[in-house]
Order: sequence, then structure tokens, then C-alpha cells
Amino acid sequence: MPNKKVKIHECCVITNDDKGQRSLVGKAKEALTTLAKNKVDVTIFLESTPKDAAETFLKENNVPYSKLMEASDVSTEKPSFDAVILGENNIILHHGDWQWTLNDLVDKLYSTREQPVHKSEQQKMDEKFSDYKHWADESNKARAKRNAG
Repeated sequence: MPNKKVKIHECCVITNDDKGQRSLVGKAKEALTTLAKNKVDVTIFLESTPKDAAETFLKENNVPYSKLMEASDVSTEKPSFDAVILGENNIILHHGDWQWTLNDLVDKLYSTREQPVHKSEQQKMDEKFSDYKHWADESNKARAKRNAG
């Protein structure tokens, strides 16, 4: 099965304060780490941060991603994605909480979800993703069985 591809808007990962200092959006690192562990290719779409500055910042903060893309790249590449985290129709909204965003993402990619008990923030992200995917697989099996019978 090929990797799922997700495009995430820069503002869901990198934020700038009024003095121009970059920081990570809360739980973005854990969420992107979980996606990387689950072989989801993440493209971060940059709008205000130059590609070289974003690359340096993300590497310094050990944030995994597959690719950085700027608006100028779209005219030459035209990539397709399984899901986009942004804020329009058929796009996953980032409501300021990555836990809910991952929940919506798994619904988009795999179908259903469940709420497990957790430990660290990284373990929460990893376990939720696994649980969401498990329930989606179970739901898909039940749906296929129902449709076959």
C-alpha cells in the first residue's frame, strides 16, 4: 500500500510572534512525528516563511516532514494529496489542537475513531493514530461484510 500524502499549511506548524520569532504550534512536532512513524508523507505548504528558513527551523526543532512547498512550486509540480489540513470544503480544519486535527485526518484517511487512555504527548499522538486506524479498519471490514451479504 503506498504512503498516504498530506499537505499541511505552514500556519498549522510554524508561527511567528510580533517580533518575528518563529515557534512551533502546540503539539505540531508530536503530530508530525506520529505521521512520520505511520509512513504518512507530509508536505508543508509555506506561505510566509522562506523555504530555507523553514527547513533550518524545522531541522533545529527535529520536526519530521517529507517536503516543503512554496506557491511557486505548485506551477511546476501539481502534486496530489490524500488530505489537506487547512480550512476549506473537503479540507481538514486545524482548530488549534493537533489532537482534534489528527482525529479529523484519520477520519478522512481511514474512517472512524476511538478515545484511548495515554501517557506522554508523543504517546498520545501515536496511540490515538493507531486506535483511529484500527477502528477505521474494523468499520471498513464490517461495511464490506454487510455489503457482501
